[in-house]
Amino acid sequence: MKLRIFTPAIVLSLSYLLFVNFCNIPQILLFCILGTVILVPMELSIILSASKRENGVYYV
Repeated sequence: MKLRIFTPAIVLSLSYLLFVNFCNIPQILLFCILGTVILVPMELSIILSASKRENGVYYV
């Protein structure tokens, strides 16, 4: 359970630390882009897998 909670934050933090050194865009913009690209799919997959376990089908 803890792994499911902390994995998205760890992935976002590590990718932010990696890209902040290589990209020449404002840091808040980089954080927003990475949050959209990384967190949205990860959280959606967590919600869908929990829905599949509860109901047997994917509900959003």
